[in-house]
Amino acid sequence: MKYLGRVLWSGEELAEKYARKLKPLLAGRTHRKKELKNPGKTYFDVNKNGCWNWKMRINADGYGEFGINASCYLAYKYFYEFLVGPYDKKLRLDHLCRNRACVNPEHLEVVTQQENVRRGNGLAGINSRKTQCFRGHNFSEENTYVNPRGGRVCKTCIRLKRQGKL
Repeated sequence: MKYLGRVLWSGEELAEKYARKLKPLLAGRTHRKKELKNPGKTYFDVNKNGCWNWKMRINADGYGEFGINASCYLAYKYFYEFLVGPYDKKLRLDHLCRNRACVNPEHLEVVTQQENVRRGNGLAGINSRKTQCFRGHNFSEENTYVNPRGGRVCKTCIRLKRQGKL
């Protein structure tokens, strides 16, 4: 285990990988040449899963955020760009750990909006992972109709409904 500033690192490799880049951040200097209010302050805790849980302000959606010079930043995006580098803004950062307060760049993956929704726990994500309709018919290419709104409909159920068997 290693300490960097007042941050406890759980893995030697992770500490070595990000130590050089995190030192200025913990000292109050950022890559955007803006000053953090409390240099040296511990902004996150490392838990047993390797998540770096943001300790400062958490917004209504559960994401960590902070302000610099009257601008508000989402912590996970800021840390990803600071430690890994820039990413295409048309894409999204997906939390692989499913923990929105996590700022560990190892737990983030750059994906399309469609992939991010598919992986999520919302209705669209849950429905996209279904392999059968609610009556148990498989969603195969031959048995699936995609309606104009993008929803999948079972062709067997449509046929049975038209025949009056449902």
